[in-house]
Order: sequence, then structure tokens, then C-alpha cells
Amino acid sequence: MANGRIHHRPGDYQKQGARLLEIDRLVRARGFPSQATLAAHLGVTVRTIQRDFDHLKETLRAPLAYDGHEKGWCYTEESYFLPAVVATEGDVLSLLLVREAVEQYASTPHAEAARAALAKVEAALPGEARVTAAWVEKKVAFTGFPAAEIRPRVWQDLLSALAQSRTLRIRYRKPGVRAAWRKLDPWGLIVSEGDWYVHGYCHRSAAPRTFLLPRIRESEVTAGHFEVPASFDLAAYVRTGFAGLHADGEPEATWRIRFSPEASPAAAERRWHPDQRASRDASGRLTLTIHTSAAFRLLRRVAEWGDGVEEVERVE
Repeated sequence: MANGRIHHRPGDYQKQGARLLEIDRLVRARGFPSQATLAAHLGVTVRTIQRDFDHLKETLRAPLAYDGHEKGWCYTEESYFLPAVVATEGDVLSLLLVREAVEQYASTPHAEAARAALAKVEAALPGEARVTAAWVEKKVAFTGFPAAEIRPRVWQDLLSALAQSRTLRIRYRKPGVRAAWRKLDPWGLIVSEGDWYVHGYCHRSAAPRTFLLPRIRESEVTAGHFEVPASFDLAAYVRTGFAGLHADGEPEATWRIRFSPEASPAAAERRWHPDQRASRDASGRLTLTIHTSAAFRLLRRVAEWGDGVEEVERVE
């Protein structure tokens, strides 16, 4: 400062969001940058960097600390992420819709944690973004059948077993059947129409099986380790099922479903299967060809259409 005036650098007029992203990147890389180094790198004054640090610590709750040995700044919590950086109105809208969609998964113990995490991101939004938040809260609603709740201990044990490739002991109870213990090597989680399932190798059945999480009464992570078969791919498995699920032990087959002219327009609006093939005849009848190993799930869905379905045929 000379003659009572503050001298600015070109970077001082850049948007703060872009600077915060770069500061976050450099601090996260654990290069222990000083404020002077950051100012030179970004082409701004040290005073501007000081204001950025104040915003990071006070508004965004960044766990910034000065390391006297390294003579620079670092994060004291490696899990911290910068919640910012919503650039457009579309980004804000997407974030808020995700927040509302979390309510569909209220049956999981992590739903509350997801709400809290999204709340932290929203707290960092600029004022104009909160206007968008207000109308989304009033004019967007997600509905569906209430999902059965998953026991917190079961949820935590399952996540631990998945992360560590450990065998899980579960006490599983089907409707009308007494609960029984079995061992499971969990290969992956599947969410289908709001319900959560775990798919893996069942030691009791000596075959892959799928279990509905709310039916697991108790669980225990064992010391046993397993390897997911190299031939198994969760995304491919979900794709060949119906609504992501298979009928255990049922072979894959191709089905052809023909709808009446009256029902065809509505049936065509729905995506029945990722790999479906659709065709129409001269009278407007829709024919779907679907390859799946979950015929009972497909046929149950087809039955909901009643007289709107003229023919169901297994072709392979």
C-alpha cells in the first residue's frame, strides 16, 4: 500500500469460487502451501488469500491448520471436501432434487447422514441459490410405497463385509418361515423399486442367492475372507434381470409380449428393460421382446396390465 491506497493484482477480480477450488486442490495435495505462495500462484494479494481462508474456515468449516514444521497449510481431516462449487442454477436444482430423492431411501440407516451431508452443502450456497431451494421444497414431492426398515446393525455389518470381502452370518426370515442362520459372501447391493437387496454366495444353498435386507434379523461379520468370482459383474447381472433382480436358479429366457392397440401407447411410454426390443404392427399393437432370468417378476408386471396384454410367449 502506498499513499494510503491498496494495490490490487489482476487475480483479485476473479470469482472467489474458482480461487477456493484451486486453494483446496493445492492444500489437499499436501504441498503445505503458504499464503504468500498461494497469492503468487493465483495472482492475487496476500490479503485476498487471507479473506479466502477466513471464508473457508468460518463459512465452509474447512479444517485448515498451519504446520509450523512444514511452514505451510494443510487439512487436519483428510475426509473433508469442499462443498461449494455449484456454478449454475441447473447445478443448484440438481442438488436440491437429489436432497428430496433421499427421502425415498429413508429405510436405510444412512438416510439421516445423507440429509446432514446435503445440508452442509446447501449451507454454502449463495443467497440466490436459496431462492431456488424455497420453491423446490414447496413444489417437488417424491412418493412411493413405504419401504420396510433395515436394522442399523445389519446395515453396518453388511457395509463392513462388502468393503473387506468378509463372510457374513445372517439370521434371515422369509414370510411364514422361521428365521434361520446362514453364511453369505456378499458380492453387491442392489436397489430395486425402493427396496434394498444383497446378492452373493449363500453357503447353505451352495449357490448365488439374493436377500431382502429388511428380512435380515441379525448379522455378524466373520473372520472368513472370500473373493468375488472374476466372472461376476454386478452391473451386467442387474442388466440381465428384471428391475435389477433375478429368480434364483432360473435360466435366462426370451419373452415376447404383445399389447392391445388401446394399451400400446401407455405401454410404450415405459422402459421395461434396458435391452428391450420394441416393434409395432400396422394396427398399432406394441410388441416387446425381453431377455431375462426373472420371468416371474416380468410376468407379475405384465399381469398388472390385464386385458391390455393380448399375448405372452416364451420364444427361447
